[in-house]
Amino acid sequence: RARLIALAERAAPVYAYHLPTVRERARQLKALAAVDRAHYALKANPHPAILRALEAEGLGFECVSLAEVEHVLATLPGLDPKRVLFTPSFAPRVEFEKAFDLGVHVTLDNAALLADWPDVFRGRELTLRVDPGFGSGHHDKVKTGGKEAKFGLPLDDATAAAAAAKALGARVTGLHSHIGSGIFDANHWREVYARLASVADAIGTVERIDVGGGIGIPYQPESEPFDMVAFGAMLAEMKSV
Repeated sequence: RARLIALAERAAPVYAYHLPTVRERARQLKALAAVDRAHYALKANPHPAILRALEAEGLGFECVSLAEVEHVLATLPGLDPKRVLFTPSFAPRVEFEKAFDLGVHVTLDNAALLADWPDVFRGRELTLRVDPGFGSGHHDKVKTGGKEAKFGLPLDDATAAAAAAKALGARVTGLHSHIGSGIFDANHWREVYARLASVADAIGTVERIDVGGGIGIPYQPESEPFDMVAFGAMLAEMKSV
């Protein structure tokens, strides 16, 4: 308490992060046998010390802008670009072009771009962001799925988008969905996976499914923590189907 107050006296407002806790949270995710890869979203906090700590724990990074991509690669010069996801929304053409040049995974959430900028995506490997048709989270403002959300291709449009990509010689090798934050019910991701898996089967070239994050945080001392054991068991069950 005294250290936090002292920090706040020098500059306020101030955000204080406890790096041992950051590392422990990363290890909890990595310890789940069913988790192939975990990524930290730079929009949460791009501080270099946090990025270095999470890279050391084996996490990848999710970026929503070219500036975030360039920041994480500059901060972590030895980082394999394949550990970086570029998941923009309404990004300009130049950001897609530079992201491909940098070698990071590129996510597309608007099929119209394939028609508007065919040369950008021709022959590329792509991930599609899909809206499974529903949102979830601790507040309406953090729900990023469903008919009121602006993120992702409607579920029914994903196969057509993959076909449009194929016509350009591009391959859809991944599907991604993130539909909210502050979620405590592990079964939420089961439904997301089921809907993405049906699309993956229809597309035929999908190698990976990213069911997104949004793990709930117990903000009050008396709050129940997120059940990581149940989460891991649910993921393992999904992967075994």
